[in-house]
Amino acid sequence: MVKMGTLGNRFSPGIGPVGRLGSHPESPPFFWLYPVLGIRGASWFLGGSEWLFAALLFWGFWNKKAGILGALGCCFSMIGTVTIIPFMPEGWDAAAGFPAMKGNVAFLMKDVVLLATSFYLLKQDVVRAARSEDERRQGREVGESRDRAAGPVAAT
Repeated sequence: MVKMGTLGNRFSPGIGPVGRLGSHPESPPFFWLYPVLGIRGASWFLGGSEWLFAALLFWGFWNKKAGILGALGCCFSMIGTVTIIPFMPEGWDAAAGFPAMKGNVAFLMKDVVLLATSFYLLKQDVVRAARSEDERRQGREVGESRDRAAGPVAAT
């Protein structure tokens, strides 16, 4: 969660995606950003969405649905940035061959780990939400409140 919040700064208007990702990312999820929003608008859109997802993840500690939305947003965000890797100009070292990366590809490799973490958080939040939903259903079926279901309390 903290990592997502700090990564929102990488697309801030001061730094901008131009400094990190080149002047025109050819990734399928991002090819439309610059023509539609321009460089500054794309920076604001990407940075703002990552800050929103980080806030949703934080809110997910108290609200399960917000955690699911935050994790889902992180998954989509990381899928988008991971798809930039194959299309990165001059991202692979020609002298060493294909697997040898350089420059911005090495910078974007962290998103592979963040993608796995996002899927893990999504799984955990869905399980947590489903478990609490099952517990609520069981309480309704029995028709007892939690106080009565606990059993008699010993008098002191």
